[in-house]
Amino acid sequence: MQLQRRQGGIHSEAIWLFSILAVFLTVNLLTASLSPTVWMDEVTLSDPAINLRLFGRFTSSAWYVQSDQDFWSGYPPLYSLLLSTWLWLAPISPTGVRSLNFVLMALSCLTLWSALRHSQIVRTQSARLLFVTLILCGFSTSFSYRSGRPDTLGVLLVSLLALLVICKSSRLRLALIFAVGSLLPWAGLQLVIYVAILTAITVAITRTVSRVSLFLAAGVAAGGIALCLFYAAAGTLSAFIASVRYHTMLSSEQGLVRASPLTVIHRMLINSDYSSLDFSSLLLLPILAICVVLVCRRTQENRQLLLFFVLVVIVVPPTLRLLGKYPIYYFWMSYIPMSFLATYVVDRAESLGKYVMVAAVGLICAASSLGLPMRIALALAEAGGRDYGEVSAYVKSALNPTDKAFVDYAAYYPSKLRAEKVYVPIYLDIISDA
Repeated sequence: MQLQRRQGGIHSEAIWLFSILAVFLTVNLLTASLSPTVWMDEVTLSDPAINLRLFGRFTSSAWYVQSDQDFWSGYPPLYSLLLSTWLWLAPISPTGVRSLNFVLMALSCLTLWSALRHSQIVRTQSARLLFVTLILCGFSTSFSYRSGRPDTLGVLLVSLLALLVICKSSRLRLALIFAVGSLLPWAGLQLVIYVAILTAITVAITRTVSRVSLFLAAGVAAGGIALCLFYAAAGTLSAFIASVRYHTMLSSEQGLVRASPLTVIHRMLINSDYSSLDFSSLLLLPILAICVVLVCRRTQENRQLLLFFVLVVIVVPPTLRLLGKYPIYYFWMSYIPMSFLATYVVDRAESLGKYVMVAAVGLICAASSLGLPMRIALALAEAGGRDYGEVSAYVKSALNPTDKAFVDYAAYYPSKLRAEKVYVPIYLDIISDA
């Protein structure tokens, strides 16, 4: 009887999970072209994939380091290569490009849910489903998967690592950890730094270097070497290094390495873009404080695990900001761990008291409402002025197939399908040099 109840509970939870993911995919696919407006990062990271799909050349006329004749090396290529394949199934449009991120985010949530269910760290079904909902509705995460950037690929890879870490030890598990680790440099160098921070925190807490950490580090090293050899063979390694350097402190803070700690903190504060704050994370900060109190209790269940996630939330943002930047589309690195802590508090509400439970649920609801629901509501309210069909119709009437067009980012997709060549503002430096 207990086995039947357990199986029935799992089936019920799975049905709810897939219902949440189905609603998530439907809502986002129907509103993808409304918000956000097509912007620079989306175009610069999609253009190489679209060129490969349309013309069979991995080049870009939307990058500031290379010409449109060079093999594109502006960003690790895994996402663009995956997007190029996806565009054989999806149309070349805002919805088509962004739909890949919706699928990657759904797979990430499915993976994280599996990790929680198999580990039983979060014991109740409702709390695990709440965790998925909180991730999908977050302010930073909803921007990441709706903005046409490659960040959701990083979310999926880190989610796979989380699932592998809690699996039973085996040679296959270690091989898969090595394989996923080798993909991290190809998906984004910020992921290498992120996973290095996670590993360092784990080693500091456990005071041991596990086989998992060694195989992960070996995989990352192998992937990084392979990536460098890949660009070296294409003759564009220097262009890749120049592109990476531009997004680090080395580009604008030449004296930062020799500066005092107070100078470093001062520069970080005055140069931060506070309009890119994750409002969902801000609302969950009181729950972080609750978890700090729990960690201080020596008898607390899962004390080391809670300490790990608390340190991740505290350490990751300033470290990445110090090394380069921590914009809104990187906030998932701290928001998802914070979402776990919020879910854990709700899951253990019986031992924490009624008032803590009410406060935690209220904060979670508020944090969720400021993300996807707010974005959808604003997009629908302004739908008349955000109709991408009108942009497409105008571009088709204004351009001919033999034209070379210089367009704003918002007009990129229909221009790409209409004109012979399309250039965007970020390419002006290359045009000027030519």
